[in-house]
Amino acid sequence: MKNNQLKERMAAFAASVRKKPYATAIAAAAVVLAAVLFFVMGPPRIFSGIFRDQTGLAMVQEGRESAVQKDEERRQVLRVYTNDATGVINPAYASSAGDRAVSAVIYEPLMRKNVDGKLEPVLARQVRMAGDGATCTIQLKKNVRFSDGQALTARDAAFSIAAMCVTEEEGSGPYGNIQGVRAFREGAGELPEGIRVTDELTVELAFETPSPDNLRILETKIQERPENLTSGFLPVLQQLSMDGTGTGAYQKVRIRDGSGIRLEANEFYRGKIRDIKAVEFVTYGTYEMGAVIDEQRIDAAFFSAESALFDRFFSAKQFTIYEKPGAGLYYMALNRNNRQLYIPAVRRAIALSIDRDRFAGGNLSAYMVKAEAIGPEDSIYAGSVNMALNKEEAKKLMEEAGGKYGSLKGRLRLPVLAGSKNQEALAKAVKSDLKDIGFDVDIELLDQAAYLQQVYMLQDFDLILSGTGGWDYPSAWDGLAEDMQGLPTACNSNELNEALGELNTAYSEKALTAAWKKAADAAGRQVPVIPLARPKQFLAVSADLSGYRITRYDDFFVNIQDIRVK
Repeated sequence: MKNNQLKERMAAFAASVRKKPYATAIAAAAVVLAAVLFFVMGPPRIFSGIFRDQTGLAMVQEGRESAVQKDEERRQVLRVYTNDATGVINPAYASSAGDRAVSAVIYEPLMRKNVDGKLEPVLARQVRMAGDGATCTIQLKKNVRFSDGQALTARDAAFSIAAMCVTEEEGSGPYGNIQGVRAFREGAGELPEGIRVTDELTVELAFETPSPDNLRILETKIQERPENLTSGFLPVLQQLSMDGTGTGAYQKVRIRDGSGIRLEANEFYRGKIRDIKAVEFVTYGTYEMGAVIDEQRIDAAFFSAESALFDRFFSAKQFTIYEKPGAGLYYMALNRNNRQLYIPAVRRAIALSIDRDRFAGGNLSAYMVKAEAIGPEDSIYAGSVNMALNKEEAKKLMEEAGGKYGSLKGRLRLPVLAGSKNQEALAKAVKSDLKDIGFDVDIELLDQAAYLQQVYMLQDFDLILSGTGGWDYPSAWDGLAEDMQGLPTACNSNELNEALGELNTAYSEKALTAAWKKAADAAGRQVPVIPLARPKQFLAVSADLSGYRITRYDDFFVNIQDIRVK
């Protein structure tokens, strides 16, 4: 946390105490006790970001700029550690985290999600989705050039979208919804029937299956169309798997010794490139990394709590470290065959009774961030009815439900796969919190065979811990009204079903944003599942860098060209 921000928060705390004189002695005693514990036992190992700052992520630990030493040449190169960059950087093929990060620097998308999850134009000037979702018209910006100097045209956008139609798994995702994709995959034509170039800067898409997920196509990264496709679309595309030309601020250059991937400034880039003139993605062995960090040979790196480098990065003074929430959600589903758990008020009471800060902000803070809604918090997916801790409201809901349905207290069975430390920790937290509203939770640690038999064959459970991803896409929400993997977990709510129906027919971004809020609010009231936490990874950034931006949705910095080196 910046010094001025810390001072502001301390001042706010002091002001709140002054407004409540009777609390002064208690607050003072608490501060003294905390100080004693801190100096006797050492600082607690908490790895949680405090608030999201201008970068787009929450800072966990601030690095010291004075700890960074670089000469002038080194200051112009951003060196990024990656352990899985294979060089397959073409956006149609890039799959590993490292390759996607490289690809994100070279190729720009038509549109990109901002920190709130809303799509903003990058290469697209205007997008019009038909009210019935059958067509989408994309107009490109003028005066955009690729790194070889060629102008961006609609033919490049059409080729890039068609490339994704080829490489995306058949029958899955929005690219499979485009008209004529199956025939195109079998070799028919230069483009699918549903991709048409209508003028130099306009592409029109036609869909066999209208879906709000089709807006994901607007996140397609654009590459230059090869001149000669006579040998067939797929053979030509395959030759570009480790190559291709983009419109981003940097372009790939050849490295003779084969060590890493080097990008240099694109002279035709339409914007200003400030301090960073080259980007290098480098790989080192785990045993080398101690020296690499000490010698300040890298400026940025993603890592997780499971990484052998976790402590090395957190102990290095030159790194500012951020947490980056993942797209997944750890949640608890409820067996509707238990008559108590079928009642919406009881489900919401359970959701409101769970203290997520106790685990996601405590022992599990290295692995997850708390989730108080199904969609990512502080985004267009979250709505206004969340499931944040509110024990008084939880007890009130239980009392009201008890008056209507009779006694609702009892024992709940929660089977957990033995050996999963994170699941066991979540289960213990749930057990402790649900006791406050009258439920005794029996945690049953089972080996894999026993777990599969009890849960999936006998369906002998009340609560079950699970997790899935993709909650920033409408199709993922369909599962909220369905049984989970054949288990009796659907809540069968008319309000939720109606909201999900509207979500599935909201084709424009404006309509989708409104429908998402309605669905999120319905989920907050009906509680089809109880969100607990989200997985996360960490991003270490050299403390002498500033001006970078990255959100939870991005593979890497979206504006390396704007970074300033102090």
